[in-house]
Amino acid sequence: MPPPNGADFLATGGNVTIASGPRLDTTGGNVTIASGQRLDTTGGLIGEQGIVRYAGTETGTVTGRLVHAPDAAQPYTALRNQLTTASRCYARIDDRPRPATGTAVNENTQTVFRGDGTSSLQVFNVDFNLTAAHGGQQGIVFRNIPDDATILVNVLGGNRVINTFSGGIDDSTSPLNAYREQLLWNFPDASSVRLAGTGQLQGSFLMGEQASMTTVTIPGINGRFFTTGSLTHTSLAERGGGQEFHAYPFVGDLPDCSGSNPVTGEVRVLKTDAETGHVLRGAGFEAWRETNGIAGPQTIGINPDTRVGPACATDPAGLCTFDGLRLGEYYLRETAVPEGYVLPTNPVFGLYAVTEENSATGVAVELSNQRGKPCKGETCTNA
Repeated sequence: MPPPNGADFLATGGNVTIASGPRLDTTGGNVTIASGQRLDTTGGLIGEQGIVRYAGTETGTVTGRLVHAPDAAQPYTALRNQLTTASRCYARIDDRPRPATGTAVNENTQTVFRGDGTSSLQVFNVDFNLTAAHGGQQGIVFRNIPDDATILVNVLGGNRVINTFSGGIDDSTSPLNAYREQLLWNFPDASSVRLAGTGQLQGSFLMGEQASMTTVTIPGINGRFFTTGSLTHTSLAERGGGQEFHAYPFVGDLPDCSGSNPVTGEVRVLKTDAETGHVLRGAGFEAWRETNGIAGPQTIGINPDTRVGPACATDPAGLCTFDGLRLGEYYLRETAVPEGYVLPTNPVFGLYAVTEENSATGVAVELSNQRGKPCKGETCTNA
């Protein structure tokens, strides 16, 4: 399923590097490289019929048509926030899960999605991994789905895995394939997604969390793939390569989010010296949304809360602001301190609730650091 001739094959805001041995085949499409970056094809090949569209520099062996375009990535810059907004809208209404029309049950050997048999939009809310016991592969089965219905699967939670043997190359022998062009897997919250197994996973995918990392090792994704975060497309050492994205179109009818303007707020941190009260520049923080239902902050482990947005550091006024936060509860994790200061014994703070009532003014938090004790020699850790 190659893109049409003249369409962008790949648009990136970073570097594209083709390692020795593999190749980037752009037959029928373009490669778009953002301003100031480069396409490094050393050791690789570019399909002779493809177009390499780039804004920075080009190095290596390129056997296609080169088009230098300084504004190559400009048409796509607004898409990231639009996709995040749509992902959240598909999953929730007024910060509550979108009403489901069917049930999803993990039966160990398979997860079964049972629709209501009538709705033109079949909605399923999944708050578990689609895996067998101990994380193994399982089947994916849809039942009682009307012909031509759109299927929206909202996969909720901070870390999610789909590990399946379902789907295949031959449509006639793979029941899951029948839903391919009307099925959307929506991940609005996950900071970590893993799509694994030996099957050909059917349907389109939307990763709405901009701090997310999706790792794809399954042989095939058969549908459009949209991520607002990062993507690692790779193979397992024991099963070789051949992993592919097949860009089948999505033709379903999803909820109208064109007018969606969800209420958001911010959390502001003011960092000061614990003794003098003077503001401090250069303290680093991360924001974590409470998503796993476990009391207290969890930033590591198999089911942590969800990190949101990029990290920030306090400016000369001592301020660090996390804005655009949707309604909910958040922790702050301090990751760096100004020179001469030490991290607190427990560097995680909160909960801080972003509500509709305080969305306009934001949540103000003041935190302080202690200076390190003077010391000498190799054992000095707090200077």
